Amino acid sequence: MLVTALSVGAAWTPPDKPDAKEILDGAREDRQAGRYEDALQKHLWFHREALKHEPSMSGVRGSYAISDWATLAEQYPPAMQALLKERADAATDAAEGRNVFRAFSDVAAIDRELEDYRETYRVFLLIENRSEEQARRLYRSATEALVAMKDFPRASKYLDVDAEFRSLSDMSWHLKRQDQAASRPARDSVDRMVRTKAAQVVALLQLGGRGADAVKAAEKARAEFKDVPELEPLLVKALEGQLPPPLMSPEARAAWKKSRR
Repeated sequence: MLVTALSVGAAWTPPDKPDAKEILDGAREDRQAGRYEDALQKHLWFHREALKHEPSMSGVRGSYAISDWATLAEQYPPAMQALLKERADAATDAAEGRNVFRAFSDVAAIDRELEDYRETYRVFLLIENRSEEQARRLYRSATEALVAMKDFPRASKYLDVDAEFRSLSDMSWHLKRQDQAASRPARDSVDRMVRTKAAQVVALLQLGGRGADAVKAAEKARAEFKDVPELEPLLVKALEGQLPPPLMSPEARAAWKKSRR
């Protein structure tokens, strides 16, 4: 009854000159105020239209925006129905070869927020069956699903150690450069990300039957990330086939999601 009462009113429509960030912020404010239908319409607009107006919002669209939409979906069932429909449409597009990279990324982003990777995994297998080269290009978006489904042979099949470590090194450098005056805890979080991701690469190679490559990757990690503390214990365990703990524990993730309501 409360949802219905708070959601009644004229349907939201976008302004003539929409500001994507303002609309996304407005969706969050509407959700927190109980204006759930307005929030949903703003999420739908942002997901479908934002990049036409502001292409730089691509990263936000696939992360914070989906996260906010999933939070709304926990409180407002029509928002969940709409989110699942967007996932289904994206899955169909990716499976049938239409705008594959964007569509598959959308499926993966929604599954990540719902913490259910089965659809990402299903679609990845369909794409791989059509084109292994295309599957290789989508590998990073598919990694979480492959690990969650314990398909380690596939998780290691497309893994390019040089590319993964180069990306990791560049990300670390940029984060620390942007945050030179940051507190020690902030810089520690970057180091934690580096050692976790590096150890995951080694573990996936080992679990996927590429033991010799795992040993070489561990040696490369030691050389390239020698200044990252606490890396060695994770590499030792990775060579034994143990994945590192996730960057965010289930308890911490639940607390973070709760804080966004």
